[in-house]
Amino acid sequence: MTQFFQIHDRSWYARGMPRIAEFTQGEAALDRCSTCGVKRHFPQGDMRALLEPIGTQWPDLIGEGSVVGLFVASGRFIDALRSCGVRVELGGRVEFDEPGPKRLSLADAPTYYWVDGEQHLAAKMDFKASGFVGVKHCEACGERSHDIKASRRNEELYVFDYEAI
Repeated sequence: MTQFFQIHDRSWYARGMPRIAEFTQGEAALDRCSTCGVKRHFPQGDMRALLEPIGTQWPDLIGEGSVVGLFVASGRFIDALRSCGVRVELGGRVEFDEPGPKRLSLADAPTYYWVDGEQHLAAKMDFKASGFVGVKHCEACGERSHDIKASRRNEELYVFDYEAI
């Protein structure tokens, strides 16, 4: 059976983790979709980011929530994934602008990269079996929406259509 993995940061849940406040370079914003009204943000090339002023340790994954198909990972995390045989497609480096968090030195930051999640899509999700209700995809831009309140919030249960691989 094919295995799928979900990787995400713990910026919202763990104390001392910095979080990206905004990208200052390397983010491309598309105009609002004329059909659904969503404005999508995509990464491109090397990026620069401004961190929120909190943080006491450098994590392997740094959270960011506005750019489609991206996560920011340290070089050591990328190396660990690759040593386990996991394919990792990098989009570019991520460096940080001053000022950094008060208790973290930007000079001590590990090397970070953004991983191109769009290149890692491997199967079609069965949204109904995964607990999503009212899933719609915009015909013009492909943006997905669903009924958040009615959908089951079990992040551990994702069902994939393995025939779609």
